[in-house]
Amino acid sequence: MKARKLWFFLLVFAVALILALAACGGGDDGDSDNGDGDQDSLAEVDNAPEPTDEPVPPTPTEEPAPDVAEIAALDATEEVLIGTGTIRNIAWSPDSQQVAVSAGAGLLLYDAADLSAEPTLLRIKGGAWSSAYSPDGTRLATSNVDVPDFLNPTQFIHLWDLATGERIAEAATGQERVNLPVYSADGSLVAGAVYEAIYLWDAATLDVVEKIDIEGKPVRIAISGDNNLVAWAMSDGVHVYARDAGEQTLLLYGDDRRAASFVAFSPDDAYLAAGTESQPPLVFDLASGEIVFQGGEERVRDDLRYDPAGNLIISDGYTIKKIDPATGELVAEYRVKGGILSPDESKAVALDGLRLVMFDAETRDEISAADLLVLDKPPLVLPDFSAIIARQWSSSRLHLLDPADGSLLETVTLSGGISDNSLTLSADGSRLAACTRDKMLLVVDTDTWEELLAVEQAAMIGALAFNSDNTRLALSARQGQTPFGVWVIDAATGDEVWLTELATEVIDLIFSPDDTQIIGVAYKALYVLDAATGEILQEIDRSSQTGGEYLDYTPDGSALMLYGDTGFFPGAFINFYDPATYKLIESVKGERHNYGVKGVIFNADGSRMITVGRDVHLILWDAVTRQPIAQADVMPDQMLGLAKLDADAARIVTTSKGGVLQLWTIGAE
Repeated sequence: MKARKLWFFLLVFAVALILALAACGGGDDGDSDNGDGDQDSLAEVDNAPEPTDEPVPPTPTEEPAPDVAEIAALDATEEVLIGTGTIRNIAWSPDSQQVAVSAGAGLLLYDAADLSAEPTLLRIKGGAWSSAYSPDGTRLATSNVDVPDFLNPTQFIHLWDLATGERIAEAATGQERVNLPVYSADGSLVAGAVYEAIYLWDAATLDVVEKIDIEGKPVRIAISGDNNLVAWAMSDGVHVYARDAGEQTLLLYGDDRRAASFVAFSPDDAYLAAGTESQPPLVFDLASGEIVFQGGEERVRDDLRYDPAGNLIISDGYTIKKIDPATGELVAEYRVKGGILSPDESKAVALDGLRLVMFDAETRDEISAADLLVLDKPPLVLPDFSAIIARQWSSSRLHLLDPADGSLLETVTLSGGISDNSLTLSADGSRLAACTRDKMLLVVDTDTWEELLAVEQAAMIGALAFNSDNTRLALSARQGQTPFGVWVIDAATGDEVWLTELATEVIDLIFSPDDTQIIGVAYKALYVLDAATGEILQEIDRSSQTGGEYLDYTPDGSALMLYGDTGFFPGAFINFYDPATYKLIESVKGERHNYGVKGVIFNADGSRMITVGRDVHLILWDAVTRQPIAQADVMPDQMLGLAKLDADAARIVTTSKGGVLQLWTIGAE
């Protein structure tokens, strides 16, 4: 295990050990007589706390719940994948006819003649991080996370046959992802760097040809034309390894050890170019190690490479320049906004906000573009499942999608960017409330998408909740806003009804089913407020509980649920509270979800529930006995979003960290 990860796990183990010892010690003091009769023991008895009404978790049942391995596989079939996801890397095919885009959805292959045409998608669980074409353009190497786990991901490099779209080979790289794989000039090798190692794989089978032990993790690597030299750029400069001698040297990047992020060998292997976003590019003579060229104002942001004639091509984010490194003469300049120049130098492709744009390199005219749909925030689903409301980070646009096929029904633009997760639907789905980044509260009619209310708030809003008839809105202040508190406004006029200041941030809110109370969860407390006056009816200390971010009621209203993250320790929990007394009546815990529950969904009659984890799991439970029934491992790239269940079709909508929305169908059994 790597040193930086070992410290983390040692810390977690130490904390767990301390807690366990403390628990054991407490049990001895209260339940056993050691016969010493010393004054310390008497003092502990005298200072024992008075009994309180604080809820006590129930004693676990003697019969343990079945292990995950004993649970039947949940019949979860992916029906629709929506959105391109976050763009991580762009690569040109050698013939300049295709563009490979590594994204949250997988590898998107665009026709360079028309980006607006539907791309070919190579599905990769967890998405693609980067890719490289073989020199003959028939294959692609991709880097990705194929088995997502919050702390223990399994990283892979894959080979794809572009003629068939089939994956033909793979190699695991442990917990470290290959940043940017590269092919050797003759196509016989694929190289990739992970933490403390560079691998050279056979390009046909991905068998390891050689492993080079290093310190740190390179940003980019390059292979010389004769396959003997391997160079890599990292925080302390540029390194070169000679395979025949088994020796490694460090070329100082400039006059000091400045970070490098790009490297490229010249066609004759005599020189090595290096670049960074903050410093001009340099060219080293590999025989002497001396700097023979230093750029002027250029900074390397998107690309650094040699053309066949030995000229340097530099993309600095504003222009693409071709420079003769022997003379420093500017050979050609393409004034396109950033981007990567095609091998034939006729086009350039660049990211422009949420668009992928193709430019003519000579005329600088836009040729074509593709809109990118990065759905990286939790979706909302209308109660009748007629539309999925999807959105992306820091965007004021809501994308209304058809649940049947994921097609775009409508795009609604609100007046101001929506603030993080401050978005909620009323129970009947007729109203949507949102907080914008400029502290405006919006209430929208979801039939017409007309803004019914726009009112400025004194603080950024962290949680929102409608009452049952949509006449009142409960709100809480976000972290960092003072004072903390909960307030209620008239949902039609925006007038404040009452404000109650609290000691800590309330991270989720909910009205009781009869609208008489408002329940708010903070990190260390559960607040119960009178919905009419704001009076604090109860303040329940939950400092001994781990995590808990989301509130909801069971379908029959028989219990209030609290669930969420579990902190550093693996295991999921859902706390069930008596809605009359708010005493804890049951706690479902276990190792079935790693790192917390993000969503709880019930079927129509409330007999089954599905939990959605931060990990890769969907778990089906008997909602009466609270026992797991089946499990599916379907989530890519660490599950982030909440989910909703369509009771008739048993469909679930989720989002992933990679910016992709997915629709799953759950089998009837």
